Amino acid sequence: MKIEIPRMYAELRLGDYAPEFGEEVIRVWVNPTRRMLDELEGIFRGIGEVVNGKTHHGDTETTERGTWPLSNAEKEAALNALGVRLQAWVSEVWEGWTAAEVADFVRGSLETDPRLWGWLVEQTRDLIAAHRSAQKKGSGKPR
Repeated sequence: MKIEIPRMYAELRLGDYAPEFGEEVIRVWVNPTRRMLDELEGIFRGIGEVVNGKTHHGDTETTERGTWPLSNAEKEAALNALGVRLQAWVSEVWEGWTAAEVADFVRGSLETDPRLWGWLVEQTRDLIAAHRSAQKKGSGKPR
């Protein structure tokens, strides 16, 4: 007998961020593939490397002209590219969202409530981690 593992979802309640959101929820796919989790880890590792002034070659980048740290413009470009990857990743785990819709939402939220996007990403990661942790511990039914 073949058993298909379905996508499992948990609700991210925006009212936990601010009561003005009321009962608004985002359904988060909490059992994404290992490949997807590795991709997310790579995105956050890349962000950390750029923010901390490191590149994939250690703490500086080597080119024909020698060795130097990334310029502010290069850091900004790298962070923008990683942000686009993160938005695309989130669109895959938020049920019913496209990458374009996530990008539009991020642009709008950064204008009006800069903390919201970071909070949503953190909560998304937490829901996935809680599901995986419940499975590993054998504590019964995941959330």
